[in-house]
Amino acid sequence: MWFLQLFIRLKAFLYAPLGLLDTIPQRLRFVIVNGIFVILFINIFKPFNIDRWFDIPGRWEGLFYSSFGLISILVIGLSQFVVRPVTGSLHFRILDFCFWSLGEIFVLTLIFNFLFAIDELSIRNFRSEIGSTFRYTTLIAGLAYTFSLLINRIFTPKKIGVYSSEGNNDQASSLVSFNDENGNFKFGIKVEDLLYLEAADNYVIIYFFELDSVQKQILRNSLKNLEAGLKQFGILRCHRSFMVHTERIRQVKKEPKRYLLYLPYGLRIPASPTFYEAFIAGSIRKR
Repeated sequence: MWFLQLFIRLKAFLYAPLGLLDTIPQRLRFVIVNGIFVILFINIFKPFNIDRWFDIPGRWEGLFYSSFGLISILVIGLSQFVVRPVTGSLHFRILDFCFWSLGEIFVLTLIFNFLFAIDELSIRNFRSEIGSTFRYTTLIAGLAYTFSLLINRIFTPKKIGVYSSEGNNDQASSLVSFNDENGNFKFGIKVEDLLYLEAADNYVIIYFFELDSVQKQILRNSLKNLEAGLKQFGILRCHRSFMVHTERIRQVKKEPKRYLLYLPYGLRIPASPTFYEAFIAGSIRKR
């Protein structure tokens, strides 16, 4: 049982929106702080005995070590401001960020390995050094990325009720109570902060706004048990595994075998044809 709970919590964490690289100022700060961190870290600590790798004259040593940070700024800057808009990856979940960061680190590894880690242009030397270069790059980049995200978190303004309901003050001030499968009260969430609910075996994951990001709570219950009590708040069943707060839907797109509902922070959930007609009818009545 503990393993299942751990798996559900891990899944909820990885699929939650990151919310720290959505805006241009956030991405610009992320890129600059990354580069500055790498420059200072390498020049001050000279990790992995880097000062023994190269025979650099003293007056050029600082500039040479700083080039690692400057290359990082270039690569991450292109990734955040060119590649992301082109690919449409404007909002990251935590899992998306992890994979994207690995891609950036791999590109940096190839560049560093080509420029600094081989003495001559040979495939054999390139292959023999790339493993070490990847490890060193990952360790330093991991520290830089973590520090940069912490800085972004500090400078991201905290806001409450960003997506407030309009035209229904009584509903906006309502607190939705969530009970477990035995009817015991577990927690309450303001209706205007609720986004959607997802079924996960014998549990339900409730996604909602808190401050400036999306949070989640795990409840031992089923969507079937919760469905009737949530209809009055405009939270309707749209799929066998999902219920959605209709006030939070920003866009609907039809796909061959399903519909996609687009929510704030780049969230997307499916709506199955089985539930769609009833869902739309209920949504229109609520509006």
